[in-house]
Amino acid sequence: MAIIEVKGLHFRYPNQEEVTLKNIDLAIEQGQWTAIVGHNGSGKSTLARILNGLQLPTDGTVHVQGVELSEESIWDIRKLVGMVFQNPDNQFVGSTVEDDVAFGLENIGIPREEMVSRVADGIQKVGMESFLTQEPHQLSGGQKQRVAIAGLIALRPSVIILDEATSMLDPLGRKEVIQTIEDLRRKEGVTVISITHDLEEAARADRIIVLNEGEVFAEGTPDEIFLLGEKLVEIGLDLPFPILLANKLKALGVEFEHTPTNRERLMDELCKLPLKN
Repeated sequence: MAIIEVKGLHFRYPNQEEVTLKNIDLAIEQGQWTAIVGHNGSGKSTLARILNGLQLPTDGTVHVQGVELSEESIWDIRKLVGMVFQNPDNQFVGSTVEDDVAFGLENIGIPREEMVSRVADGIQKVGMESFLTQEPHQLSGGQKQRVAIAGLIALRPSVIILDEATSMLDPLGRKEVIQTIEDLRRKEGVTVISITHDLEEAARADRIIVLNEGEVFAEGTPDEIFLLGEKLVEIGLDLPFPILLANKLKALGVEFEHTPTNRERLMDELCKLPLKN
């Protein structure tokens, strides 16, 4: 069942002649992880801001759980759709981890007893229980993003959007955030939308939507999208290392049972290959 439906969406920034998004039609399924990818300027971050109610469409409609996005429903939409932004340092408002996770709940007037319970639940679900009294500047980038996700969990949105949320992190921080998202989706049924230009990260999603020059270029499972190969390169995207290596091995006659869209699957496929003397 679709939790988000977008129909005939167009968007143009004020005082700009060029349209940023053109005739976007898409559906986000409940409980799925959907990755929206594209080159810089493809419109993916603008689309994320519209889904979160930070921008309103110039034309077309957006529905979240049956609620149509409009000036009157912006705050209702923002309760349903939470967002984690690119720079974790710009997201902290509390003096400690615990204070920061509680901030959003205080703003919407959640009673203290319930607030304490929600804060503890959010922090536990991202594995940050040992950092309750830590100051934000003492945390790594990955830990900061996990705290930002905990703050969203406490608010209990139906959808979490990560807008390039791993792009400024080192490999360890990126791994921490992706693992947190995978766990939330699997255990809690949270609907996840990740905005990224990193196809290796997108390969972990259930579905990928590719934007190019403000339009939907392709959509499908990671296996279906990576069959496009050089067409993705032509629109400014870099194929993941596992796909590049698999393509070279295929050219040498190696056959894989499944397309190795990420490093773990690549290792699994390589381990299945028969040994030759």
